[in-house]
Amino acid sequence: MRLRWWGRGGSTNLAEGWLRGAEQVASHLAAEGVNRVLLLTDGLANVGITDPAQLAAHAAQLRKRGVATSTIGVGEDFDESLLQALADAGGGHFYFRRLARGDPRSPHLGGRGGA
Repeated sequence: MRLRWWGRGGSTNLAEGWLRGAEQVASHLAAEGVNRVLLLTDGLANVGITDPAQLAAHAAQLRKRGVATSTIGVGEDFDESLLQALADAGGGHFYFRRLARGDPRSPHLGGRGGA
């Protein structure tokens, strides 16, 4: 599946999008495959479930069901601690994508602590 570019809106219901994706993965678990949700977000959960501890608890529950969560923070204004907590609780990894000034399609993808 190919991602389409999205526009800026002002609010992020991180939990709803992520949990919907996780349910899709959970309903099609692959016995011999990787069952992982990739959460690509600005990481500013400000609509729906916004409490980091509650979100991390959901990630831990999904992990127990066999669904891992990896997170990718986009831009320079995401909540790194939230995305790291989700990845840690979800048995996944945290990454970030810094967007080059003037080019929203910048190819840079760095791991935690990367440039």
